[in-house]
Amino acid sequence: MQHQPLPDAWVEEIFTRLVVRYGAEWGRKWEGIDMGAVKTDWASVLGGFRDHPECIAYALDYLPEKPPTVQQFVVLCNRAPEPAAAPQLEGPPADPVRVAAIVAGLAKQTAKSPVAWAESLRDRENQEERLTFPQREAWRGALATVDIPVEVVFNMTPVPESVIPPAMLADMRENEAKRVALARRKPSEKPVKRRRARRQT
Repeated sequence: MQHQPLPDAWVEEIFTRLVVRYGAEWGRKWEGIDMGAVKTDWASVLGGFRDHPECIAYALDYLPEKPPTVQQFVVLCNRAPEPAAAPQLEGPPADPVRVAAIVAGLAKQTAKSPVAWAESLRDRENQEERLTFPQREAWRGALATVDIPVEVVFNMTPVPESVIPPAMLADMRENEAKRVALARRKPSEKPVKRRRARRQT
């Protein structure tokens, strides 16, 4: 990126400081060279610090023992520390009442049970509200691993068989029959396995 050269007044100030620091040694460094051309070269090379005069000031404060070339002077400029950041304005103090309300709201959300919806359906059914079959099965499945009081489990409103689909009612009766047969079986009693008759050759 091409930068604009330093203003002539800046270059003159730099060279004045260098003459004061190095005396005749500074003049001998450019002996036989047009000083106007030297200043033009310095103005061009240092153009990148046009918007950072603090870097030039840093280099002039930390000059080496020998008169520097313009490239050596650039190295000194690049060693300048980053300018201090502007102080940040503090925002207005938080309203303690509003903060307390927000914290209380977050606490309520955190304390809410993940199965609150199932508990709500359970409570509605306990209040003898008629739920659909999927709703009843859903809340029971969700609360299956939760400790439910016995009085809640057995205080359910029976579902009239007239509202149960025929196929589902047949399955329920078959499952109930299997459960009763299994409960009546003696512990030592084992299902009888039928042997297949051997084919005689």
